[in-house]
Amino acid sequence: MSRQKSILSKTFIKLRNSAALATLFIAATSQANAVGVGPGGVDLLHVPISWCPVIGSPAQANPNLNGDTETDAILWRRHERPTDNIYINTAGITFRSAINNAWTVLDFPQLADPNTALATPGDVRGEDVNAFGNEYNALITACDAAYSALGRANVGVTAINVGLFHDAAGTYVGVIGWGGCSQPMGAHTTCGAPYDGRIAVIDNIYLHPASPDRTFPGTNTSFVLTDPFDQLVGHELGHALGLDHVTGNTLLMNPSSVDDNGDGQIDNVVFAAGQTTVARDSSNIVPGLEIDPPLKVDPGDFIADRIMDGKDDMKMEPWQDLASVRLSLDKKLNRVYISNQLAGIHQKNNNRPSVHWIIMNTSGDGKGGNPEQVAKLGLTAKAIGNADIVIRVDVRFPETRASAWRWNGVEFEKFPRIFSELQTLEMTPYLVDVPGLKTPDIGNARIYDTVVASLPAKSAGIRPGQPVTVDVIVEDIETKKIDRLSEEKGDRTFVLEDPDFPHCYVLNQAKPGGKVTVLVEGLLPKQPFHALVGPEQVATGETDNRGNSKFELPIPPKARPGLHLVTIGIDKTALTADCAVQVADARKDDERKKPKHGKPGIGDLMQQHLELLKESLDVIREMNKNIR
Repeated sequence: MSRQKSILSKTFIKLRNSAALATLFIAATSQANAVGVGPGGVDLLHVPISWCPVIGSPAQANPNLNGDTETDAILWRRHERPTDNIYINTAGITFRSAINNAWTVLDFPQLADPNTALATPGDVRGEDVNAFGNEYNALITACDAAYSALGRANVGVTAINVGLFHDAAGTYVGVIGWGGCSQPMGAHTTCGAPYDGRIAVIDNIYLHPASPDRTFPGTNTSFVLTDPFDQLVGHELGHALGLDHVTGNTLLMNPSSVDDNGDGQIDNVVFAAGQTTVARDSSNIVPGLEIDPPLKVDPGDFIADRIMDGKDDMKMEPWQDLASVRLSLDKKLNRVYISNQLAGIHQKNNNRPSVHWIIMNTSGDGKGGNPEQVAKLGLTAKAIGNADIVIRVDVRFPETRASAWRWNGVEFEKFPRIFSELQTLEMTPYLVDVPGLKTPDIGNARIYDTVVASLPAKSAGIRPGQPVTVDVIVEDIETKKIDRLSEEKGDRTFVLEDPDFPHCYVLNQAKPGGKVTVLVEGLLPKQPFHALVGPEQVATGETDNRGNSKFELPIPPKARPGLHLVTIGIDKTALTADCAVQVADARKDDERKKPKHGKPGIGDLMQQHLELLKESLDVIREMNKNIR
């Protein structure tokens, strides 16, 4: 018996040392490619996409592409493909659904076509949305309004799925997408804070190689090249993240599509030097962004809410007519922005001065300055409710000048730390050369101007989760006409809070053809879900009574090495939990396991560990026999 105890003791010591070594090796290799870490060790950035399909576009009217027969699923794939094939391994950026589980409706909102007189329902005038953008602008406004009605506007990038683009005569044109973001006047770098970005793309029934019919309605025309990676969406999202066109046959931001290897597919997907930095810098100011270090998810720095103006004011000039008002908070710098987006643009020949009045109640107690006290500051119209903060921005293109006052309980006192500027948004096209189609000649122009005022959030009494009521009045100095934020429901209350997105976590690395354990939290309870690696569905399951799940995720046998997007989506909704999986290179993994320079590899150590464990169990069985 004593000999058996001695053998057992020595075996357990070997086993403990072997396990410690194996653990160290596993930890080292896991940290080298930890899930959640992007290229160069940067944290992954998850950028939300607020999709809206136009009613009549194929994805809405007849969803059937590459096995997907639901509108939500087709639109998911549109951001999953460029994530998996372009952005995640180069820029460390992924795109995800902006629908979140704090809302009662969990589908991407569908938009009525503003003008069905030309072409086919779902098609949109788009030969130049900067110059002739009424229909396009109406769709952007409708999409933002739809998300505002769901629960929160201005989460992520606004994205419109149209049928095709046509000109004023209803003739299809060689334009397949538009994208852009707001920037300070005259700047062409990253997107400006506060962020405002949007894209519009044609339906990929006309581009995907699995499409059963890629011809345009009523014609024999179709695009020559196909787009298996949804490079179109990746290109336009590049514009929405501040990237300009660059020339080069392999480059993502080349002004048009390129087949660089003769396979009939669009394959210019490479970032130009410095563009990944620009895209990440712009992503970091997107409201609703999530930052993904290993095995955790942190909210981004910016939160925002937007209220659309309920109607066009025909009495005002377009550059004085409010289109929307957005309240944004930079939690890192503790600074608040109020952005008055206008229906038209300021130019040198229409620079009649105007004044933007912003009256905010931040305390919610109704004890601020009353409308009569606000009027003493120079406002001719009557303010709605009491005010804690009053801001005046004088605008004469291209300059702005701001003043601010804060209620101290007795009177309004001057608030010195106020900043203002005029921002502008220019949409950039994606052109394709199609025999028989006109390629428009598009100049550089702007479609929106936005008057932005900014001040310290703490001094203004604004913090996350706190309702803020905002009344905005634009006054023409010469005519004394005014336009006022007139949200249709009469509710001018903003709430600044992080979106309530579900999350998933991949617990280990993967091999092609293998499986990894995935934890999911925050989906709907007791609901079926499907799981995807990139755009490929690989598994199904059901959440528990708390909306969580733990399951084994199969990795496609032909999965390329590197990071892949993982999407866990509730069936028949646009609600998803998103994360990433690191897929090892099977060939390199085999080499790594081999002993080098006489030292055991991780595979050898694990084998030793198992052999010692077996030896200890044999000893225990022998001891049990002797005892009996």
